[in-house]
Amino acid sequence: MRLPDNLDWLMWPVMAEPPMCSYRDLHDGTLRLADVAQMVDALSARDENRRRAHKAAEAEAARARS
Repeated sequence: MRLPDNLDWLMWPVMAEPPMCSYRDLHDGTLRLADVAQMVDALSARDENRRRAHKAAEAEAARARS
């Protein structure tokens, strides 16, 4: 599911666990769009690294079973 106008990327740092910022930070101008973009890039890298580690662990477990 996506937010209207594909704004879910803007909310990703707010919804991250743990949150990287609050909605208020986005709304009141505390953060610039460039700040949000950096947080989204960091979250994307984290998620991709987790995905790769999980895939490698699954492959290793499959090799161990063989």
